Amino acid sequence: MVAIFKRPSLVLCAVLVSVVLPFVVVEGWWSISGPCSTAPEDSDCIITPGFPNSAYGNDQTCTMHWYGNGQWYLAEEYFETESCCDHLNVNGHDYSGNQGSITADRPNLISDVTWRSDGSVTYLGWKLCARPWIWRVSGPCTVVTSEPQCVTSPYWPLNYGDSQSCTMSIADGRQMYLQVATFHTEENYDKLTFNGIAWYGDGRNLVSFSSPLYGSVTWESDSSNTDLGWKICAREGTDVYWNVAGPCRAAPGEPHCVTSPNWPSNYENDQSCTMVMPNRGQMYLQAPSFLTETGNFDPLTINGNMYSGNGDGLAGGGVVPFSGEVTWISDGSNTYPGWKICAYSSPNSITFAAGELAERVPAAAPNVTVFNKTKTLTKDFRDGETDQADVGITSTTLTSTQTGTMLL
Repeated sequence: MVAIFKRPSLVLCAVLVSVVLPFVVVEGWWSISGPCSTAPEDSDCIITPGFPNSAYGNDQTCTMHWYGNGQWYLAEEYFETESCCDHLNVNGHDYSGNQGSITADRPNLISDVTWRSDGSVTYLGWKLCARPWIWRVSGPCTVVTSEPQCVTSPYWPLNYGDSQSCTMSIADGRQMYLQVATFHTEENYDKLTFNGIAWYGDGRNLVSFSSPLYGSVTWESDSSNTDLGWKICAREGTDVYWNVAGPCRAAPGEPHCVTSPNWPSNYENDQSCTMVMPNRGQMYLQAPSFLTETGNFDPLTINGNMYSGNGDGLAGGGVVPFSGEVTWISDGSNTYPGWKICAYSSPNSITFAAGELAERVPAAAPNVTVFNKTKTLTKDFRDGETDQADVGITSTTLTSTQTGTMLL
């Protein structure tokens, strides 16, 4: 007897003149022959007879096959069988004994899975789940079961171990963007490397970082001192604005904005970044906050033009058309809070907080009155171009009854 286990919400059937047409595979399902079954709480998972309440029986056999679109791997939720004699076979490889062996191997594509127990000694058995395969992982690093697009250091969120190494890559080779969710490793010694750059330490310039991933990601810890480790996630590129190389970072919660290192605290000496915005065409940049060393010593360069000091028309409500790359460099002395720049698809829809514009404006600046509270200001460029007419404020609307004068 063969049992077909499917998720009703993911399976379609049609009836015509009492003839039932074949089921259409939307995601995937298990076909099972024998006493094994799918888990009641998750039909993508298979379990031994009796699991988790009792041990499997003697002389049992099952044959299981996963039908699904795309690439899937078999994630091990629990595994305990008689080491010598009770075997699970996945894609031609036998597994038995204690938990950990199947997940470490991470079989490529799930095909036939068979189970057999002998006539003596039984254990609790196993629970195995078909999961979408995004990451190819070699070593003790782990794909997050509830977030298969994410992978973590060993034992995360607990400390990783000494002398561990992993290699990770996107399974089907497609272009993905890497986003770092958490990062804490031993400074200088325990390194996560991608795109040719090794990262370590507290990750203050890495969390919320987004970058296209080229090739593999590697992890290596040395023989002493461990930390909580890291969690990285692969994303499609549609929600990624900035690709950043260097210690600059995407603003948390504002993927269209990027900041200087450590912002709003001071950046450091001898830092550099390159920032690009792929596949978005003409964009417009505005700086809610800008304060660097004057005289083009710590310049932000856009379209070949260098901005330093208070921003020279980029900050304080100025808008710069942009395509290509933005670069940042600081010299060997004198640091400041730096900058935050944000990208918009149209200059007509730029909104920003008046309180943000007040940041970094020197107290002695002439003819400047700033708002004491954050208020939303919308500036409308009637001709769609940034020119002298716009500097004169063609149209300005405050969404508050309180008034003030902006530095423009």
